[in-house]
Amino acid sequence: MRAHTVWVRDAIRADPAFTSAHVVRAPYDAVIVCAAFPRVPEPLVDQLRTGGRLVQPIGQGGQERVELYGRRAHNLVHRRTVTAARFVRLYGAHGYGRR
Repeated sequence: MRAHTVWVRDAIRADPAFTSAHVVRAPYDAVIVCAAFPRVPEPLVDQLRTGGRLVQPIGQGGQERVELYGRRAHNLVHRRTVTAARFVRLYGAHGYGRR
């Protein structure tokens, strides 16, 4: 395992519905999702600038692939699988329903 240093200039913790002030401050250069879902929620794609990157665990929760995507003008493109991992499920309006 390699250690990495990451410098973050402007980080925001999103609410489960991906709404409120986060939309006002969009578009973002990067989005990191820390909960699993089988696909990338559309509101996150909408908040990512063209050329931006999104990292999300893709799967049912408990055994996922952490995937890297790049934003193009009209869509999101899969770049590569970063690693296998285990995350909790993404719940909310754009995730799984109630627990």
